[in-house]
Amino acid sequence: MSNAMQLFAEAPVPAHVAAAFADAENVIPRETTPALTFRGKTWRVRVGGEETVLTRRNSDGEAEPTPVVKVVVLNVNQKRSRIFYAGAYVEGTNASPACWSSDGERPDKDVKEPCATTCASCPNSVKGSKITPQGKEVTACGTVKRLVVVPSAKMDMTPLLLKVPQTSMWDKNNAEAEAKGYYAWDQYVDFLRARGVKHTASVVTKVKFDSSVAYPKLLFTAERWLDEVEAQAVVPLVNSDEVVKLMSGKINESTTGEHPAPAPTAPTPPPQAAAASTIAPRAAVPAPAAPAPVDDDDDGGFNATPATPTTPGTKPIKTPRGAAAPVPPAPPAPPAPPKVPATTGAGNPDLAALAAAWDD
Repeated sequence: MSNAMQLFAEAPVPAHVAAAFADAENVIPRETTPALTFRGKTWRVRVGGEETVLTRRNSDGEAEPTPVVKVVVLNVNQKRSRIFYAGAYVEGTNASPACWSSDGERPDKDVKEPCATTCASCPNSVKGSKITPQGKEVTACGTVKRLVVVPSAKMDMTPLLLKVPQTSMWDKNNAEAEAKGYYAWDQYVDFLRARGVKHTASVVTKVKFDSSVAYPKLLFTAERWLDEVEAQAVVPLVNSDEVVKLMSGKINESTTGEHPAPAPTAPTPPPQAAAASTIAPRAAVPAPAAPAPVDDDDDGGFNATPATPTTPGTKPIKTPRGAAAPVPPAPPAPPAPPKVPATTGAGNPDLAALAAAWDD
């Protein structure tokens, strides 16, 4: 047995060591919030503290980063969150922020050293508190929009937090991409609203990086409507405790904690589909009227066409040849969203299931 194994097998941290380092800490807990993230223009998924790069197989059978993801946006924090990093950004690093606010009004309770008591009074939220390499005056404390998503290929997966950066929220100079059906987030929401969409979870949203800029700017488009079975499964998730906590930033609090983000009204579940002996294949459903989005031919992983889900706990009803199909009882309500698995890495069922899809 190594010295390290022996050291920690004998006893917990000695009292004198704990006392001496009570106010000093540099072994920081790994970020465990389940999230869909990106560094550079590479998509990643983090579940249970384990981060996995999203990949697909190219025509040569080699793995390469997945450029596009297809998700269902379960809910959105309508307020803009704020996040501040001390020092200059270094490519390839994954530094923790020095201060942050989920509601954009005051630092979250778990910020150890807030920059100010409120965001309005913080010097880092003033335009000109940071100068970009191009000489532009911006705020040192950036803003993000908090979305909670699940991949369209696996809607029963643990919900994931997606932070949309300020540069991806609104773009007045995006005519070329908009002509192809791709929008910055706020303009995408306007696009959906103008076409009668009342909730982001009613469509599959396709997200890609803008190839016209060097930095990772996100563009959004509507891929398709959810079918009836998918809608029945998704509706209970949109205001679930897990989604509200991710959306509001109160991951380790009850949903009645301080300054919770107001939860939008859940959409009304669609009527039950007509009874059948088995779940029928998804019928063709018209997408929201729009300039036709361009198919990038880059499906894989998050982008894979989802298999038609079945209601948990039910089995197909066998019908004798020539007999009329019996009418099955109404399926039970979909279960609560799954919790973050305790295991990580290769043993994590969520990541393992998606990894298989990415490799298709």
